[in-house]
Amino acid sequence: MDFAVLSDIHGNYIALEKCVEYALSRGVKAFAFLGDYVGELAYPEKTMKMIFEMAEKYNCYFIRGNKEDYWIDYYNNGELGWKDKDSTTGSLLYSMIVCGHTHIQTKFEINGKTVLNAGSVGVPLFSNRKSQFLILHQTGKQWKEEFISIEYDVEKVIEELHTSGLNKYAPYWCIVTENLLRNGNISPGTVLKRAMALCKAETGTCIWPDIPEQYWRQAVEEILVNKQIKV
Repeated sequence: MDFAVLSDIHGNYIALEKCVEYALSRGVKAFAFLGDYVGELAYPEKTMKMIFEMAEKYNCYFIRGNKEDYWIDYYNNGELGWKDKDSTTGSLLYSMIVCGHTHIQTKFEINGKTVLNAGSVGVPLFSNRKSQFLILHQTGKQWKEEFISIEYDVEKVIEELHTSGLNKYAPYWCIVTENLLRNGNISPGTVLKRAMALCKAETGTCIWPDIPEQYWRQAVEEILVNKQIKV
């Protein structure tokens, strides 16, 4: 059996559709989804519809990412902070670990363990405008990884940020996202960190996600326009 490992979709249903089509064309019938299904991009319901349809048709495994933790935690508790930490000890029982979150395809080995980062379907870093995921090929009791990068309609995704009106509600976040989709070399976290630092320097405090737009604007100008900060 071969597995497709897909992570960090972030609402990019257009890229997800291409990845799934490619995986199916390779004979893959099992899928592992590693979380961060929506966020950043327009029409999240289209992504979730695809995922629910996948679960009905194929052998699928799902875990939640930090984005899902944000939604669930906010729904249950509001902004009260974290109560529990994720358990990582279970992964130590196995020789191969697959993960996402960093949006960068990676493989490294340490202490007899192989760690594979599938990259990001929706907003990958350093991908040359391509969507990324991972296929695991099973041979007996062994697994062999194949990192996949495929082209998709980036400009359509960006267009929908505007036609949906999302860019009006979060203009600078959308600028950061557009830059990531087109160029893929500056993460939103880099700009977020700078915006929070600017806010704290001027006001004495900064609590995410309540960051005034003026600090987002300044961070975007410094990092994406003037490139005053090394990233």
